[in-house]
Amino acid sequence: MSPVINHVNIVTQDLEGTARFFVENFGFTAGSAQVLSGAWVDELTGYTNAKATYMPLTTPQGGPNACSIRLLSYEHPV
Repeated sequence: MSPVINHVNIVTQDLEGTARFFVENFGFTAGSAQVLSGAWVDELTGYTNAKATYMPLTTPQGGPNACSIRLLSYEHPV
């Protein structure tokens, strides 16, 4: 079985504008935004007291091998 890219992270300062770009131009569907913070986020990012808003975008095709986009907008660090 060949490797499959599960998702791509994009860090942006304009979460809503970036989501709108992918929705309007490529047909992605935006999921609910969630705030990420805590020890696990610090460990994952390597930052102390990391805090980011996360929004998943799914492709119109969907399916188990579809690649999604995960938008992140950091509040800390700026």
